[in-house]
Amino acid sequence: MEAFLLDGGKLDPGGYIAVLQCKRDGQLIELDRVELNIADNHTVTITQQESATAPGNQLALVNSVESNGTRAYQFNIPGVGEGKIYYRNANTSDAWQSKPFASGADITLPAQDLDFLINANGTWYSASTAQAQKSGGMPWAMAITQTTPPTMPSITLNTAGAAWLRYKVFQSKDGGLKNLYQGSRQVAANQSTVPIDLSGVADLDRFLRNDNTNGIWVEYELLDGQPIGDMLDFSDNRYRRANGTGYVSLLGRQTTGGFNLLPDVTHSINTSSMVRVPECYLPNFTRGANPTLAVKVGSDTINLVSGQDYTFDQDRIRLKLTRWLPPTGNRDLQLIYMDDTQKITGTVTVYANKDVNEAANALLVGNLKRQAGDGQLPISVSGASVLSLEYQLASGGNTWLAAQVNALGGGAFVWNAATLSAEYKDKPLTLRYTAKDQQGRVIGTGSGTATIERAGLITSSFTVQKQPAEVVFSQKENQAQVTRFVLQIQKKGETAWQEIVFDGGQLPARLTSSRYPALDVSKDSAEFNYQFQSYNGKVLLSKGKGSLRVDSTGQVTVTSQQADRKPTIVSLYGPPGRNVAKLRATYLDPATNQLTNKVVIGEWDAVAKRTEFAWDVDAMMPKQGELKLEIKLALLTETDAPYRNEIGDAIQLDARLTLLGEDRALGKDKPYEIEQRVMSVGKSYAVQISKRLSYNAFGQIAEEIDDRVKERAREMINLHVPNGASVPVNEQAITTRFEYNTQGQLLKKTDPETDVTYGNGFRERAQPVTRYGYDLLGRLVSKLDGNGQRETQQVLAGTTA
Repeated sequence: MEAFLLDGGKLDPGGYIAVLQCKRDGQLIELDRVELNIADNHTVTITQQESATAPGNQLALVNSVESNGTRAYQFNIPGVGEGKIYYRNANTSDAWQSKPFASGADITLPAQDLDFLINANGTWYSASTAQAQKSGGMPWAMAITQTTPPTMPSITLNTAGAAWLRYKVFQSKDGGLKNLYQGSRQVAANQSTVPIDLSGVADLDRFLRNDNTNGIWVEYELLDGQPIGDMLDFSDNRYRRANGTGYVSLLGRQTTGGFNLLPDVTHSINTSSMVRVPECYLPNFTRGANPTLAVKVGSDTINLVSGQDYTFDQDRIRLKLTRWLPPTGNRDLQLIYMDDTQKITGTVTVYANKDVNEAANALLVGNLKRQAGDGQLPISVSGASVLSLEYQLASGGNTWLAAQVNALGGGAFVWNAATLSAEYKDKPLTLRYTAKDQQGRVIGTGSGTATIERAGLITSSFTVQKQPAEVVFSQKENQAQVTRFVLQIQKKGETAWQEIVFDGGQLPARLTSSRYPALDVSKDSAEFNYQFQSYNGKVLLSKGKGSLRVDSTGQVTVTSQQADRKPTIVSLYGPPGRNVAKLRATYLDPATNQLTNKVVIGEWDAVAKRTEFAWDVDAMMPKQGELKLEIKLALLTETDAPYRNEIGDAIQLDARLTLLGEDRALGKDKPYEIEQRVMSVGKSYAVQISKRLSYNAFGQIAEEIDDRVKERAREMINLHVPNGASVPVNEQAITTRFEYNTQGQLLKKTDPETDVTYGNGFRERAQPVTRYGYDLLGRLVSKLDGNGQRETQQVLAGTTA
C-alpha cells in the first residue's frame, strides 16, 4: 500500500478497525484491514492486520455480510467497463448461470462457494471463492486471473479399426427425438479414435448455461469402406458401396446418450455392447459346379455376388448380412442356394439388438431343406466325433432303424439315402440323430424328415433340438497380436472359478463343453460369470468381464457385457542389474480414505537387465478430471524386507502419480502422469537427494543443507510417529554454516546439530563448532575442533604454508 494521510484530529480517542480499498486508475488493486489507535493527543498508530492483492491488479470484492441467501459482489478488471459473468456452485458443479456486470458495481449472487468465468471484451478470466481471503472483519477478496476461453464439447468415438464412420447426433426433447445433425468421414489407417465437434449444436453461451444441451444421444456405425450415402438412415441400400461394387460390412453399431454437453469436456464413447459383424453359415458339403446364392426378403428375391456378398469357407458358405440388419428388433431372411447337383433352402434371423450375443448373428441356417441328385444327406454338428442316425416311416412306423453314416471329419457326416430308394421311394421318413464328442458326451440332437423321390434325389428338413454350446471370445485388438488368452469362468450360485488358458493354435478362444463341461446344460438354462485377460507375450493387451446364459438346446446368449478395454498400467523399473522381488506402493486410497499398501511382483527383463513392475491402477481411474496421489515407493525382498543399496540404506522414494480422466487423457500417450524421478526406482540417492548451497555477498558458501539427512529423519519419524510426514524436521540438524573474516578466510564452521556426551555422562543437543586462526600474514596456524582439541602449527621463516 502506498502512503496516505489520516487526520486523527477528526476522530475520538480509542481503537478502530478499518478496511482500506486501494485503487489505481479507478480500479481496485488492494484491500487492507488495519487497526487504528487514536491517543488522547490525537496521534494515530496504525497496525496492519490483513492485506489482499492480486496479480495483474485484478480483484473481485464481495461484502462479507450475507443477506437472504445472497451476497453482493464487485468485479474490477483494469480497462474493462462491463461484461458477462458465469457462475456455478463449486461443490456440485451444476450448470453455469450468467449475468451481465459493470466494473465496480454490485452484482447479487447466491451465498455459496462459487466458481466464476468472466467474459470481458472477448478476454476470459476465472476466479473462485475457494481461493478468497476471508475474515470476520475484512470483505472477501478474490484474485481474478486471465484464462483460456472454455472449449466447445466434443465426442470421441472409438473407431476399432474401421475405414469409415457414419454418425448422427440427436436430442431427447419434449417426449421425442430431435435430430441435430449427422455426417460421415473416412478413418485413417492408424487412427483409433475420431473426435466429433459439437459446436454446431449451440453456441458457447448456450453450452455454459446448459441451454438445450442435455439429453444428447449419439448413434454411429463403423464400416469397412465408404457407403453410398452420408445419412444414417435405415433403407436397404444404405450399405451399398459408394463405387457401386457390392456392399460394405458393418463392423459395429452403437447408440449411446442421455448425457449433458458441457464445455471443456470430451465424451469418450467406446464400442461396448455393440452389434458385431452379422454373418451366417450355410452348410454345403458336396458343392457342385455353377453355384448361385439368393436372398428372399418378403416377395423380393435378390441374387448375391460371390466374393462380395458371400464367400466359400471350406465346407460351408459364409454370408454377410450387414445390408439386411434392421434398426430394431429382428428380420427373417430366406436363403436359396443352387448348383448343378443340389438345392438348399433355409431361413436365418438377423438381430439388431445390441445386447444380443454377437454369435446370434453367426448361426447355421435354420429349417434347412436340401434337394440333391446324389442321394446324400449331410449333417453337421461342431465338435462331434460320432453321430448316430435313425429313421422310420412317418406314417405307421413304430420301429427305429439305424442308418449307415460316414464321418467326413470336423463334425461333418453324410448318409447315403440312395440305397433305400427301392424300398422307400416317395414314402416320407422321420429322422432323428444324436451326436457325441470324443469323451462320449451328447453334444447335439435333432430330428427331421426326408423323402426319397426317385433314385438319387432326396428332399430333407432338420430341426436342431440341441447343439454344442460354443462361446467365441473375439478381441477388438488385432487378433494376430494375441498370443495367450486366459479365461476365468464361474457358474452363478457357486463360489469356485475355473481358469482355462488358450494359446497357440487354440486362438481365437472358443469355449466349448469339452473344455468346460458345465456348458452342457441338460434342463432349462444356466447362467455364468466370466472374466478374461488377453496377452501378447507378457504384455496385457485387454481385459473384460460379463455374464452369459446357456439353455438346454445349446443356445448361448450374452446377457450383459463390459467392453474389452486395455487397463491402465503404470510401469516402474528397478535399479539396473538387480533382480528385485517386489515393489510396495503406499498411498491414501481415495475410495476408503485409508492408507493403503499395494505390493507388485517384479518381473526380470533379461534384455534390459532390470526388474519391471506393472501396477494396475485401473480401479482408481477417474471418469473425468484428474486424481493426484502422493505415493511412497519401496523395493522389497522375497520376504518383504526392505531392499537395500550398497551402503545399507533402504531404497524408497516419494513421488506424485496423477491419474487422468477421459477428458484429460485425450491426445496423450498414456492416461497418467508420474514424476520422472520415480521411473527408475533406487538408482541412487543422487537422483533424488541434493545438497543446497547458499552464498554470501562475496560468493562464498555461507550454508550447506544436506537433504539426504532430512529424508532419513523423516523416514524415522514416519516409522515411529503417526502421520509423521507432517512433523517438521529441524533445519539445524541438516545445515552446516560458515563464517569468514574480511580477508575471505574461514573463521568458523558450525556443523549440523547432534547429540554430545560429556565425560560425566551428561548428554545434550549441540552444534559442534570448529574455529580457525591465522597469523599476520594470513597463514593458518591454529584449529580448535568441537571437542576442544586444539591443533597448532609453526610456520618456518621463508615458507608460505
